[in-house]
Amino acid sequence: MNKIQRIIIWCLTLLLTFFATVIFLNIRSSMIYLSKETVILPKIEYSTTDLDNMKTVFEKLKNHHLHKGETLTVSDTYINLILKDNLDLENRFYIRFIQDSANVLFSLPIPFMRRFANGSCNVAILYNNGTLDISITDLIINDMLMSDKEMNSLEAVIKSYLSRNKRLNQYLQSISSVSIKNDTLYITFSSVDIHDNGS
Repeated sequence: MNKIQRIIIWCLTLLLTFFATVIFLNIRSSMIYLSKETVILPKIEYSTTDLDNMKTVFEKLKNHHLHKGETLTVSDTYINLILKDNLDLENRFYIRFIQDSANVLFSLPIPFMRRFANGSCNVAILYNNGTLDISITDLIINDMLMSDKEMNSLEAVIKSYLSRNKRLNQYLQSISSVSIKNDTLYITFSSVDIHDNGS
């Protein structure tokens, strides 16, 4: 598994970590958000051209040092294909870019509990010259809007991961900006040489 795969998996497991944290801290209130069954997420619709473009995007993310100063335009179809073909997460996440944010549908197994967190949330991402801002709103699980307490727990988990994850911070040094605009994810690589000891 290469570095970009590990980083993507790290980002997607933030929600799993949050759910596990909430369950252990407040199991009674958390159980109402969980279901005994998974849900069927929308099927990815794509063409051969989409598949070829996704492979190009993935290779550029992996070999970012060869594309200094370049801006990638990434559709939600490409993201879902990466989840499906490279990370085997097709039945766990489905992402739609809507205007300036990502609407994330998920069906996540909760460890040791034989339960699933089925729901959706809106995620706004903005990264500019070393500052990463992630905002999660409208988090709905099992048809119920999460309370302020759970949302505060989520924010705490994200801040903790961001401050401690060296791999993510190292990779972000190769990027000058990330944003979602007009239903599209834009990633601009830094034009500055970054010495990378990672694999």
